[in-house]
Amino acid sequence: MKSKILIFGLLCTLIISCQKNSDLEAANVFEDSAGLDVTLTWTVTDGSNSIANADLDLILYQGSGANKLPTNITSMDSVNFEHFRIPSTLLDGEYTVTADFFDIDKNGNLSVLFEGSSTPKRYEIPNAAAFTTGYQGQERDLARIQKTGNSFVVIRL
Repeated sequence: MKSKILIFGLLCTLIISCQKNSDLEAANVFEDSAGLDVTLTWTVTDGSNSIANADLDLILYQGSGANKLPTNITSMDSVNFEHFRIPSTLLDGEYTVTADFFDIDKNGNLSVLFEGSSTPKRYEIPNAAAFTTGYQGQERDLARIQKTGNSFVVIRL
């Protein structure tokens, strides 16, 4: 009897492990006809007011690396955390989500959250990057997005 249970358990494990990867939707894959929401938040290391002591911007570029081109999708809010929506109508292709360290008075750490615009799915990159006052005026690529139709695949950089 024990051997039958063991064999059954092994067969179940084998069947589950042999499933195609496409059968399992990863946390970083979004299917959303309304688009993908991206939110950048941060804290400063001394626990003081994050927004008052570090002004970061959120930028979406088309392409990656040295071939990045600006899009018209940005968030440059000086009184809130940064947020933008990537519409599903945007051209298919590869995009890069970038933080711009606009005005940095204190060291900190940032996180980026991706959410389906019309679905409750979420994927967060906590502690995506640390920053110091020396980063002022610099940019840092945080994630790459491969967009195809209503599908968005987020890749942490």
